Amino acid sequence: MGPGASTLEECSLPTCTAGTFLSSLNGVHECLKCPKGTYQPEALQTSCIDCPQDTSTRDVGATSLEECSNPCEVHGEKMLCDPNALCLFIAETNDFECQCKPGFNGTGKYCSDKCENFCQNNGVCKKDDDGEPYCVCSGSFTGNKCHVKSDFTYIAGGIAGAVVFLILIVLLVWMICIRATRKREPKKSFLAQPSIDPNGSQVNFYYGAPAPYAESIAPSHHSTYAHYYDDEEDAWEMPNFYNETYMKTGFQNGAGNSLARSNASIYGNKEDLYDRLRKHAYQGKKGEED
Repeated sequence: MGPGASTLEECSLPTCTAGTFLSSLNGVHECLKCPKGTYQPEALQTSCIDCPQDTSTRDVGATSLEECSNPCEVHGEKMLCDPNALCLFIAETNDFECQCKPGFNGTGKYCSDKCENFCQNNGVCKKDDDGEPYCVCSGSFTGNKCHVKSDFTYIAGGIAGAVVFLILIVLLVWMICIRATRKREPKKSFLAQPSIDPNGSQVNFYYGAPAPYAESIAPSHHSTYAHYYDDEEDAWEMPNFYNETYMKTGFQNGAGNSLARSNASIYGNKEDLYDRLRKHAYQGKKGEED
């Protein structure tokens, strides 16, 4: 191996070339290739040189530093990993691999979104902090994938329909009761009811108070008063007591007696009333006497 060999056995060691190193493990001398992540540009060496950090060689037996590279970077560009994947260096094996990012599935060379075709029935897919998908369901659907139809919609619809139906029934009954009540009520006359005089005469709405009952009929037909006739005389005297009391009380209490006020406005005084009665009085049968 080195200068100054003293025996023939020392001249029997193998000559290791570049990319290899001499191993004397367990007294056995042999040349071994440099493992991945190392290189050896010279011959007759007992070890290999490590590649820079986060780099490695594609295979064993590398002979130069240029063979140390990052598999995730090829000439400064990303290697052929999926855009949704990460290129990771594995120190234990001095190798690299592509791993899909959180929220994606695949080999690393190809990654698919976990939300793809995850939710059903127009549900919206979202992801938590760990990248795990979950669904925001719409309408009456529920479940982790919005695949279950909720019974709440049917129950709520049934209740709403029942409430509307009851309201319509109540309104219908109320309208029927109102109509029935109006039919039972007597119709009110738009004309004012004529007032009744305390003495028994009814006031005419259009022509004022009528004349007293005693004035409206012939004296001989009235049973309250007695009239005396003299067949021999053409004229006769009306008794003083005829309606005299009525006229006195009527004129004296005109403010509280509507009939008295009405008669006063028609006849004016007692003489006018007597004159009216004389015109209707019985005059006797002069033709028979003659």
